[in-house]
This record gives sequence, structure tokens and C-alpha cells, in this order.
Amino acid sequence: TLWTTPPVLCATTAVLVLALALPLYHQWMGPAPNPAARVVGEAVRDYDRLLLNYPPHGTNPTEPTQIQQWFQQTLNFSPAIHFWGNQEIRLLRGYPTYLMERRAACLIYKMGDAISTLYIFPGGDIPIPSRDRRQINGYTPYQTTARDQRVLLWRQGELAFLIVSRLTNPELDQLFLR
Repeated sequence: TLWTTPPVLCATTAVLVLALALPLYHQWMGPAPNPAARVVGEAVRDYDRLLLNYPPHGTNPTEPTQIQQWFQQTLNFSPAIHFWGNQEIRLLRGYPTYLMERRAACLIYKMGDAISTLYIFPGGDIPIPSRDRRQINGYTPYQTTARDQRVLLWRQGELAFLIVSRLTNPELDQLFLR
């Protein structure tokens, strides 16, 4: 009989509606997430997933033409990759993935014990913040830290590039310049 009484039913309904709507209010009324922060967050999550499933899947790094062809077939674009690794920074794998619902090329490098990922994806429309820029030999990529990972983000034409790594800043500079 308690639930059939109209005043109690109205109060209970009001409490339930508030309990469901208040958490969503912040999502509805909050500012839209910064696209750069969103892509950084997705790349760091992909990086963490990669470390949990190590060793990575993908193509043979000793065949750069195979990686280029694979990217062209699976991504419908072929990023210009100029660094295929050396004795100090080894290329482990390359594989296609997604960032912000966009196909992306991922290259995995290893320097010492640190694994670094380079993501290349169509991102000419992603606004990169003008603050938090880092000077590296005349270049100024956006740098941030997310979950103890250093992240560099920059654009070249219609492609966006993003490095996620645990490397120190001088080591990260070496990878960036390559």
C-alpha cells in the first residue's frame, strides 16, 4: 500500500529521476573534450593495451616495403616513414589500428628497455594546442604527460603524428628527430 499512495509515488519517482539525471548533467553541461586530449587519451590506452599483450602482433620489421604495402592496403593511405630503426632504436613491429575512429598506422620501437609507439593517422582537422609546446631542434610539437607516459603530438600536412613513450626527454627527442 505504501507504493500505491500518490504522494509517496511522486516523491519516489522524483528521487529516482534525480539520481539518474544528476550524473549525466555534468556530461551534458561540461565543456566538450579537447580533441588533442581525446586523441592523446586513446593513444595512451592503446599503448597500455600493447604492453599488456606484449610481444606485439604485426608485420616483419626487416621488410619496410612489406609494412608500407600493408599500410597502403589496410589503411587506404601510406604514411611516409623515414626511420626504420637502427642499432640504438629498433623497430619491432608495424600494425594498423584506430584512433578517434580513424584508421592509423602504428610503429613500435624499442630503445633500451623502453617501448615507444608512433601513431600516424589522418588528422589535419585536429587542433593542436599552442601551449605546452616543446622546442626540439627548431620543431615545436605539443608535449603532454598521461598516465606516466610522455606524449608528443604534431601534424605534417593532413597527417597527425603521435609518439607515446616512457623515454626520458633527451631520448624522446632522438626518436622524434628520426
